[in-house]
Amino acid sequence: MEAPREAASRRGSTAPPASADSTALAAAVDGLPVIGPSPDDRHDGPAHPHPITQRHVEIQHENGMIALLNDAMSARDGARMRELVHEYRRTHPGDPNHLQDGYEIIAGCLDAPGEASRAAAEGYYAEHRASTVRRFVRTICLEGG
Repeated sequence: MEAPREAASRRGSTAPPASADSTALAAAVDGLPVIGPSPDDRHDGPAHPHPITQRHVEIQHENGMIALLNDAMSARDGARMRELVHEYRRTHPGDPNHLQDGYEIIAGCLDAPGEASRAAAEGYYAEHRASTVRRFVRTICLEGG
């Protein structure tokens, strides 16, 4: 059974994260303080070992979106994947690893298998050799798994 904190993070948030340019510390979502580096700083009980910046919050949100996409992909739910990709594109418009495109191609292979989805998968597979989604494109779209 998943711990409540892990289960909550896998559900993902639909709230868009703020800009990564922010250097201000994010509000402590879980109410835990940040431990300072000095021996005189509080070191008893649970606390964060470093400040939680807005970028940390954004990364956690993106990882949650990817977990939800992987769950929908495992369930072979193309419609749910499309909803999640739409949300992923909205909240994380910069996608240097082209994960969003890969997940959308997989959704197409699940919803409408055929020549068009296979051609899109072949193009993605050939072009994005370092993508972590590439193996799923191969398995689901190209090998019919």
